[in-house]
Amino acid sequence: QPGQVAAVATKLFKEVMEAVDDGDDVRGVTRNDLYVYLVKHSEGGISKQTVDQLFSHGDADNSGVLSEEEFLLMINTLCVQLQASLASEGADVKSRVPDVLVIPGSSSHNAKSGTHA
Repeated sequence: QPGQVAAVATKLFKEVMEAVDDGDDVRGVTRNDLYVYLVKHSEGGISKQTVDQLFSHGDADNSGVLSEEEFLLMINTLCVQLQASLASEGADVKSRVPDVLVIPGSSSHNAKSGTHA
């Protein structure tokens, strides 16, 4: 999956760069570029504060511009955090569901899940 994340992040970086090409000579994504892009492409919208936090975490060298490398690292970090969150949620759900869950009259479901009546 890391290769897939990198490919998607690279494509997204280029897409943001193209979408907000305002003629400046900046070689990267500015805070405003990221905000404008996300506002246009987020279904539920996004707050400036959220973009500020996201950008601040991504701008490792505090240059005010996300290089492609910083952008890729930011996206990768978000993916890792999302996976950890989902794994944690899954573990939480798993802890609330009995390990042995027998579905009466459903041998195929029981066989797939490793349970038996």
